[in-house]
Amino acid sequence: MEVKSPLRIALIAGGVSAEREVSLKGARQIRAALKRLGYDVQEFDPQTDLARLVKEAYRLDCALLVLHGPFGEDGRMQGFLDMIGLPYQGSGVLGSAIAMDKHLAKTIYAANGIPTPGWRLLTRLVEEGDLQAIIDSLGLPLMVKPKTQGSSIGMGIARDVDGLKALVESAFEWDDELIVEEFIQGRELSVG
Repeated sequence: MEVKSPLRIALIAGGVSAEREVSLKGARQIRAALKRLGYDVQEFDPQTDLARLVKEAYRLDCALLVLHGPFGEDGRMQGFLDMIGLPYQGSGVLGSAIAMDKHLAKTIYAANGIPTPGWRLLTRLVEEGDLQAIIDSLGLPLMVKPKTQGSSIGMGIARDVDGLKALVESAFEWDDELIVEEFIQGRELSVG
């Protein structure tokens, strides 16, 4: 398919999250496909190119976000693009912010009758007795996840209290708050 009047697309990738390399890899593939189809693709990395994006926004037709994690999927980039008037694909500020915060999203799901595994929110103030109380309440095994990361960064399955301690300590390297939830055996699917 040949594009007669090519759209001018801002391909926004890279960013500042732990998922930077995942973003850049995906962007390379997307850039190649769009160029083959005849689109005018301009690349922007939020780590270095936000001022340039503001200056060039009026020349662009839309943005294609290939960002992951904080400052990519959490609503901040969406809000930035709204402010400079550049349309983009995907959810807006509110939907992105809620979906990126696992605790907030699960709270909304549960309040609306959508089944979700039982969970607890942990902060850095967690004590050893708190972990045993979580095991007593939710059982084992347990999933440990940073509250606002994606791409399985910092996640793991705890099968005993020592494993839970180790995973909690490790996951705090990625976020100041964690989700500890019941482990549900099944297939994991990613949609993107």
